[in-house]
Amino acid sequence: MSQGLFEHRELPEEGNPTPETVTQGVGYVSEFLASYGWYVILGILGLLYLYSQYSSRLQQWQQKRENNTNLSQYRAGDVLARQEALEKARQRMQEEHDAMVAQHAEKQKQREEEKRKEQIEDWERHKRGQGYRSKKLNKEDDHPAGASSTSGNQAKLKKAPLRQGYNPLMGDTGSAFRPARSSRSGGG
Repeated sequence: MSQGLFEHRELPEEGNPTPETVTQGVGYVSEFLASYGWYVILGILGLLYLYSQYSSRLQQWQQKRENNTNLSQYRAGDVLARQEALEKARQRMQEEHDAMVAQHAEKQKQREEEKRKEQIEDWERHKRGQGYRSKKLNKEDDHPAGASSTSGNQAKLKKAPLRQGYNPLMGDTGSAFRPARSSRSGGG
């Protein structure tokens, strides 16, 4: 026997683990090219034509974009002046913010100190037997002492008297509930 192109070699015992998938893949590709080969060739030729027509324009557009964004066009002095102005504005805004924070913290400390003093005063009153500060005193403290209508404020604080003879602690509700009479009509 002559040894030609197709000589039989023995594969190792393991062999090709997936020969079916390879042959199926080659079969699918050859079927696709047999069915749609001319369309593939025409598509490739169309893409090459479009690339040759628009490649120069695309390169010009990319170069123009690079030139617009290139920082070498700007003068170093202008860039430095802008950065310094931005930094000064940031520092000024930060200082204003820090001042506002300090004022708020100071106000908060004053409020806490006033609350603490009031609590101490209330506790001292309680120890002396005078009781805690009432809500009416707090309302009167909120209004200025030199108000022209002090009697009007006192009138607002007083509640309207209850009905005469009504005492909720005695269990008398002041009115008796009577359900409506049910009348049976004799219709039918």
